[in-house]
Amino acid sequence: MSKIVSKIPATYDLEQVALRAVRAAPRDPALTRMLPVFLWRTRQSMDLDRLVALTRGGKLAATLGYFLELAAKLGSVTTFDAAVRKLRLLARPTRPEYFFAQTRMNPFEAMAAEQRTPAEARKWGLLTGTPTDSFETYFRKVAHL
Repeated sequence: MSKIVSKIPATYDLEQVALRAVRAAPRDPALTRMLPVFLWRTRQSMDLDRLVALTRGGKLAATLGYFLELAAKLGSVTTFDAAVRKLRLLARPTRPEYFFAQTRMNPFEAMAAEQRTPAEARKWGLLTGTPTDSFETYFRKVAHL
């Protein structure tokens, strides 16, 4: 049997992929740790204006803003500054929300989220319970691979 190989290059919509990852992150802690690396590594290929426009505000805008801000800080870049400013206007959190969906169902996880959430996440209205140094450790290991 011969294998048919397509000569058509794969296409993808990087901004849609990014938003799918941001939407899925609250259900997947491993993906959550990878998001700042992904955003940092794709920063020159991504249309940030389009990415911001696709969020349409709310928690998605807050989550994306937090991860862009985190990627900028960890990667020491200013690439995301304009997008972060726009997302801050779109997000407008009214009260903090647990980032991970299961947190509210477990009183110990909720307490940890309240105590361990860094200021960067709180200003986006997110209670992550994941300290910035946890992201930093992973970022330093894999960002330049």
